[in-house]
Amino acid sequence: MELLEKKEDSYFNKPISTKFMIKNSKEYYGDFIIMNEESDNSWKELDKVIKTNLPVAGDNRKRLTKESFTMGMHNNAQAPANALSELIDFSNRRHLLDIGGGSGAFSIILTNKYDNLTATVIEQSAVCKTVKKYVNKEGNRNKINILEGDYFKIEFPMHDVALFGQIFHTNSVDQNNLLLKKVHEKIEENGMVIITEFLLNEDKTGPLFPALFNLNMLKQTKNGRTYTFSEIKSWLENTGFKNIEKKQLIGPHTTNHCT
Repeated sequence: MELLEKKEDSYFNKPISTKFMIKNSKEYYGDFIIMNEESDNSWKELDKVIKTNLPVAGDNRKRLTKESFTMGMHNNAQAPANALSELIDFSNRRHLLDIGGGSGAFSIILTNKYDNLTATVIEQSAVCKTVKKYVNKEGNRNKINILEGDYFKIEFPMHDVALFGQIFHTNSVDQNNLLLKKVHEKIEENGMVIITEFLLNEDKTGPLFPALFNLNMLKQTKNGRTYTFSEIKSWLENTGFKNIEKKQLIGPHTTNHCT
């Protein structure tokens, strides 16, 4: 795997291993690898999933705790969150609503960089303990509020930036439209909506990672899949948002933002 090099009778990390596999590295990715290691392998049932359009029977992540999953997602969010902080200027924004914010990685990185910005992370109660741990460790607890609940059901607070960080692929078209309508009702004038996703091309044959991830969502969820830019753009336009743009973040991560 080209992760180690051997010198005489000893093995040493290569630079890529030191960068991503050592816990005190800012770019540590080990929790994401552990998360996948702990998950059951259900790809062998892919033929059945495609024929029935139903996820694998039972919870194929039953051995994976919410904490393990959230820790893995924290690793995965670091690079796109840092890229987003450079791509978009938040210096004139005040309140970020981080919907389904996972570990709070985006809120932590953005509020650390922009003194004027505060954030509210909306997450399930089972995840909030892990969110608090990361906020206390890496962020500013006075600038980040944690709101427990189901983002389909709870009332959103007023905000001037709404962020959907890699959650649209877990939901159906109707569910995503519902979330956009909830945001539209509470966003301030000239507010901004940001959606980060693994976007398919318009004929849905690629790119490779979004296409493979689409299969992953098919076998694991009842409603989830990856979407194209034109699909998400149409939802935004129908909800009343304007000035819709698509920009590359990093790797397979893409951002759609509008006002």
